[in-house]
Amino acid sequence: SGIGSIPDAYVIDLSKRELYIVEIELSSHPVYDHIVKQLTKFINGIENPHTRNQIINMLYEEIKEGVPPYPKCSQQF
Repeated sequence: SGIGSIPDAYVIDLSKRELYIVEIELSSHPVYDHIVKQLTKFINGIENPHTRNQIINMLYEEIKEGVPPYPKCSQQF
């Protein structure tokens, strides 16, 4: 989503019309030197209209292809 940073996954909640960015981190990663910088890149990417459109188009093309890469998760945790 951000400049030079790709999240581990996107989750789309169609019932709420919301998009979630998923990032899995190791506990050994330094909070400010790694995690905060990465989250800042994601936020900047989502707030940039050009980048946001690229993400939307990429996700649309993936959905249009048919079968999602992962099964739908219907169980709530």
